[in-house]
Amino acid sequence: MNRRNFIYLGTAGSAMLVLPNVSFAVEVPKLVGAGSLFYTKDAPGRWKGKEAGHLPQMAVEKLDNTLKVTVTTEHVMKFHEHYIVKHQLLDENFQYLDEKMFTDPEKDKDPTSVHELVDYKGSLLYALSFCNKHDTWLNVVAVQRISRFFLFQRSRVVMPTQLLQRQAQEIILNFYQLMRFR
Repeated sequence: MNRRNFIYLGTAGSAMLVLPNVSFAVEVPKLVGAGSLFYTKDAPGRWKGKEAGHLPQMAVEKLDNTLKVTVTTEHVMKFHEHYIVKHQLLDENFQYLDEKMFTDPEKDKDPTSVHELVDYKGSLLYALSFCNKHDTWLNVVAVQRISRFFLFQRSRVVMPTQLLQRQAQEIILNFYQLMRFR
């Protein structure tokens, strides 16, 4: 094995070690009202510095023909003082899908909601988190269909191991071919 092949294979092997931890970012599109009517990570408006505790995070799982969407806001729940009022889920056209109200101080110790969407065909999901003091916050997750598997982007990637291995092999082959012609 010559030195060039050793470097190529070493770099490709590093890519394989890093690949399972890849998280795909989806940016909230530039929307009218961002930073004034509602707030996002990129447009926190007058609440700059409050993003971490107010921006809803989403984890998505595929269960047969149902998407299980878990929305979490890293926020304290001091009822009647400072708390998350509700989570709302919207489709890619900003149409209402589901919501969870946080009304019981005994049960709702942390603002986490679970939504089940049957036969959801869209490619994006939006989550709104309503704080009683810091208004409404919006985040987005992309849902892409890959043959019979689903890839969920944003907070975490959920894919079968074989699909990850196949993608890693394609990346390595493409990288090797690219370097070979230089």
